Amino acid sequence: MIALLTIALTFSACKTDKGPTDDTKVESSENVDNKEDKDNKEDKDNKEEAEEVKKLEITEEIKPKMKETTEKVTNLLSERKIDDFKAILSEEFKKATEGQDLDIFSQFEDQLGKFEKFENIDYKTQQGYYITDSVLRFEHGTIDQIVALSEKMEVEGVNYSNLMVDIVADDFEESITVDAGTGFPLKGMLALPKGEVKAAVVIVDGSGPNNMNLTIGKNNPMKHMSDQLVKKGIAVVRFNKRTYDYAKKFAMEGTQNQVLIKDEFIDDAAAALKLVKADNRLKDTDIYLMGHSQSATYLPEINKESGDIAKGYLVIAGTPKNLMEITKMQIDELISQIEKTETKTDEEKKNRDLQIQYTKQSIEANEEILKKLDKMSDEELKKPENAPYGMPGIYAKDLLKHDGFKLYEDNKLPVFVRIGEFDRQVPSTEIKTWEDLIGDRENVDIKELKGVNHLMQASDGKTPIDKLYSSEYQEDKPIDSTLIDDIAAFVEANK
Repeated sequence: MIALLTIALTFSACKTDKGPTDDTKVESSENVDNKEDKDNKEDKDNKEEAEEVKKLEITEEIKPKMKETTEKVTNLLSERKIDDFKAILSEEFKKATEGQDLDIFSQFEDQLGKFEKFENIDYKTQQGYYITDSVLRFEHGTIDQIVALSEKMEVEGVNYSNLMVDIVADDFEESITVDAGTGFPLKGMLALPKGEVKAAVVIVDGSGPNNMNLTIGKNNPMKHMSDQLVKKGIAVVRFNKRTYDYAKKFAMEGTQNQVLIKDEFIDDAAAALKLVKADNRLKDTDIYLMGHSQSATYLPEINKESGDIAKGYLVIAGTPKNLMEITKMQIDELISQIEKTETKTDEEKKNRDLQIQYTKQSIEANEEILKKLDKMSDEELKKPENAPYGMPGIYAKDLLKHDGFKLYEDNKLPVFVRIGEFDRQVPSTEIKTWEDLIGDRENVDIKELKGVNHLMQASDGKTPIDKLYSSEYQEDKPIDSTLIDDIAAFVEANK
């Protein structure tokens, strides 16, 4: 899925977690008057923290206390005893979480069912704190929990990440492993029609650490996509992204911001194509490569890496433009949305105008970073200030090396493009971009799909762009049947 500004997926409040994550953090604020004072304070704090770390040891006496407190944190939150939970927090952490909705387990249980047990607890020290790193098992999946504790066993922070949904094969599906030989084998699924197999499709998800179902709350759009295509006689392969299956490993190694397009999309999707081709049941079947959102930009490059296995490309809610361009378009729409916001008082108008001003300034600053990326060293690219639109500099620089326009211009295979009328992430105006690029070819089918959103599910187009993930995308709906019919017709027409 194309990233949509900043998406808050889970509650997180661990001041000891310095590494970047995909989660929202709630941290204690610093009141520092100027940069010099801040730098001096940070140097002092770092020295003090380093000294504290040396004093902390995981002893046989300490470990049971860490375990007991961690279990108490988990049980109080899972049982919704929020006041009792607040009672075991440090004063600093209480202030940091003041006004926050701490009923995070409601969100987890919506997706994973009831909390069941701890699958694992690891113990360590970090920056002057005792740390427990737990895997929490729910009915339908797991989530990682990090708890930071003081020497007095007060809770200094809690962080949740790496939510993993269990995906169980239906009777027409087979669990598979997609292995590109890079040391990161991925979980996948092959869905087979009961009768004649008319074609096969390999689905490649868009941006972000997505699982094979593109799970968002209770919504599983790529599972719906697969199920509906199978009913049309089309076999489907879908697989977890590397950034999903190995999110924790990358975070622990500090390498999550060094993933490039080759790692995120190309190698694994090419391996999935080879897997289908090697299956005796499908080796003589026409195989199509489907890209949803960002991955659609790279379909010709993926196919080339596979040895040109794919018969054609199915672009779903995608564009040849790169992620930075699309993100800027999304922010422009957000500005337009803010500008239309009604204000009743001068103060409200002032706040709205300031929000617009700051957002526009943010765009300008990000565009300036983009202009300089090509000349930056790897060390400069790793700096937080050199992350255009929130994307790691190394990743953003790599994005600019892959020209989606040239990829499709040079590749003459059949191309199917559908963008939803109410897609707020890749707007339907991108239809013209595709038409100008490849619209004059006979084996191309480019259309806007009426009444659907970025997930190809029914929409009235009224949800604000900054509320999509928290509301509309949470609704579990089938894929629009017109899209499925059109794909089946396209495959048949290109036999």
